[in-house]
Amino acid sequence: MQQSSDGPSFADDGTRDPDADTQAVFEALADPDCRMIVGAATEPMTAGELAEACEIPLSTTYRKIDRLAATPLLEKRTRLDMDGNHSAEYISRVEDVSVCFESIGAAIEVTGPEDEATVSIPRRVSAD
Repeated sequence: MQQSSDGPSFADDGTRDPDADTQAVFEALADPDCRMIVGAATEPMTAGELAEACEIPLSTTYRKIDRLAATPLLEKRTRLDMDGNHSAEYISRVEDVSVCFESIGAAIEVTGPEDEATVSIPRRVSAD
């Protein structure tokens, strides 16, 4: 992720398709299970803990986590265990989501906790 004058953007360096990034965020936010996971993950939680907290099957939780991990909505971390059995844990990176419409298309801004940066995902207008 490269810095721009407006903050970090997934599309600034051209390595990611801003249309795909925008669509991924929209799709994740449209999914009730994904919204529950983002809402529940205010503290680092494992997939099992999220499944229990959200009352959804573990297999569904893993699918939703994969979807969310492709967006700036959920961050994956490693929970260290003294026995050497480390596990993945996840935490929400969302405090606010804004959609802005401009002459060149739409952009999504995901604002994290106060110590986190804002991530902007611009979208190009298609000629359709």
